[in-house]
Amino acid sequence: MSVPYALHAKTAENVINDEVNDADADPTNEIELPTSGNAGDMNYWNGSAWVAIAATANEGATLQMIGGVPTWTGGTPPIAKVGDFAHGGIVFWVNGNGGGLVCAIHDQSYGVPWYNGEYTATGATATAIGTGQANTTAIIANQGAIETNYAAGVAKAYEGGGYTDWFLPSKDELNEMYLNRVIIGVTAVSNGGGGFAYLNFWSSAEYGITMGWEQNFSNGSQNGNIKFYMGRVRAVRAF
Repeated sequence: MSVPYALHAKTAENVINDEVNDADADPTNEIELPTSGNAGDMNYWNGSAWVAIAATANEGATLQMIGGVPTWTGGTPPIAKVGDFAHGGIVFWVNGNGGGLVCAIHDQSYGVPWYNGEYTATGATATAIGTGQANTTAIIANQGAIETNYAAGVAKAYEGGGYTDWFLPSKDELNEMYLNRVIIGVTAVSNGGGGFAYLNFWSSAEYGITMGWEQNFSNGSQNGNIKFYMGRVRAVRAF
């Protein structure tokens, strides 16, 4: 980290008359910087008041003067970890290379069927991590119009964090959400969302023509359930 200029303290005070109204009435100790509870925070004098400069988490960032304001620029963002609020949601799986999956901070539906009213083989049979998006695309292509009538369409329609690439998790992706449900819930609540109810959530994995894989968030069991079952939906996206 390099700092290309100095941050100067306030110096313009009449210490003879002790013009600052402080508790100790001592004219020799009037230059006092505001404090912050965050490690790495700094302050600069803008000519009339002290202004805080929040610390950056980026490794190798540079503090530069931009438009008369000290500003952190550049650097490498920290690698996301499970439980972080980032990329539009809450991280619940990471691949070790800076990528991973996040889930929405709240459910997109409290009860919606897996299908759109017609039993067909959608081809969305993949269960592994990394297959939920392709499953979702296959389901929507097969099931057709009024996408928000069924689980995959509801997930795809979500635009949390300004992102439009959300999808219904695969069977294994959904299980990762279950395994990390506690920390997901804590982060979700602190960011205006909610935790998981002890109910059944749909995955995007098909289990035969008439059923889809779902997971019970009370005991973790994964089972095939009839496609007209009204299950919950929590969308995910990759980063």
